[in-house]
Amino acid sequence: MHMTQMIMEVDVPNKNGHIYPRVEIERVVEVWSGKQMFGQIDMPIGDINPLTVDASRASHVVENLRINDNNCLVGDVTVLKTPQGVVLDDLLTIDGLCFRSAGIGKATMDENGHVVITEYQMLSINAVMYGA
Repeated sequence: MHMTQMIMEVDVPNKNGHIYPRVEIERVVEVWSGKQMFGQIDMPIGDINPLTVDASRASHVVENLRINDNNCLVGDVTVLKTPQGVVLDDLLTIDGLCFRSAGIGKATMDENGHVVITEYQMLSINAVMYGA
């Protein structure tokens, strides 16, 4: 299955109060231009390295990242024919599943109490339930 998915809004606070400035996301788009990014179901937790996607947990590939006219980062998602990809394919019918980025960056507080993320390195885009 192949689909275009919204990953994040740019320049506005997300549910965690974090803001990803457009200039940071434009840089991410440039870094990933022409490349594929593997993703998994849920965010890595526990003793799993959150900075990588374990190949045994890969469920999808994301490519063609871009900022659309609604000021959102979107990407083309292809569900893999892996065991986790089969699970993801079933989960796509559930309301509340979305795709979110995982990465590292520098966090600073702005005057409104929002965390602004700079020097952002996007490492994966994962399928999660809203609120995750």
